[in-house]
Amino acid sequence: MARTFRSTATLSRRLISAAEKRSLFRVSATIAQPRTASRIPATHLLLYASSAATVYTLTANARAFAEYSSLAAPSMSPGLPDITLYQYEVCPFCNKVRAYLDYHKIPYKVVEVDPLRKTELQEFPEDYRKVPIAVVNGQQVNGSDNVIDYVHHLTKGKETPVSAEEKKWLKWLEDYFIHLIAPNIYRTPGESLQTFEYIADNSKFSTWQRSTIRYTGAAAMYFVGRKIKKKYNIEDEREAIHNALRDWTDAIEQAGTPFLAGSEPGVADLSIFGVLKAIRTFNTFGEVREMNHALADWYDRTSKAVGDPCVTDRQ
Repeated sequence: MARTFRSTATLSRRLISAAEKRSLFRVSATIAQPRTASRIPATHLLLYASSAATVYTLTANARAFAEYSSLAAPSMSPGLPDITLYQYEVCPFCNKVRAYLDYHKIPYKVVEVDPLRKTELQEFPEDYRKVPIAVVNGQQVNGSDNVIDYVHHLTKGKETPVSAEEKKWLKWLEDYFIHLIAPNIYRTPGESLQTFEYIADNSKFSTWQRSTIRYTGAAAMYFVGRKIKKKYNIEDEREAIHNALRDWTDAIEQAGTPFLAGSEPGVADLSIFGVLKAIRTFNTFGEVREMNHALADWYDRTSKAVGDPCVTDRQ
């Protein structure tokens, strides 16, 4: 029975894929109108998204939105900080933080933020309402690097150890590689829709919210990807990300160790792994993994070293 149900659900998704794409194009075309691109009222966006969503039926077989759902929640160890991470599931910077916490076996709670309304961030000061935000022992800490440094200092009593080589690659990640992500994962309307699939299985949001987020978000981010591509003069986004990741794996090969940092992953390994983990279910990562076997081997080694998620609660 379960096998038949999954097959039926898979067929349903295939049948509606063309309709979904047509709906996204309608939303995209509206947003792209020169006279209204920056002045569309939120209520209009909701109506466009609602119209598009009528072709999409949420199936009952929730995909593995939460990879944590089948895992026993780790217990909070005495002396470890109390951490709540406000995040988007597919945010590369949020995944950087999670990779660090998971590798060091530091338990934490997760609050999934509505990417359109951001209501979960209203409790924070208006001057900073972006993810990731971590509340660590009651203290707000903004940004992935700051969260990692703050937690490391609390748990280890010292600054995060980073070699000169790791600093070089962390700078490469922040200044160059991160800008290749959006043009790739939002390259086409279909790929943009793919990045919001996780919302469809998040029971925290209502059916209305899920449909709105999925279609409006996908349409908006499709144009964001194009804008970033133009801003950073990226001619061929796929070729650029392939070449960038070859440079990364070449550096590991030259180091002659399983990881850039040596026998165990360091902060650069964990940060780059976290960014890639955020896109692991998308076409982009599937293509680069298939064409770069050294990358696939390193990613799998790092994933094994990081281990299971240490999430104790998800809201």
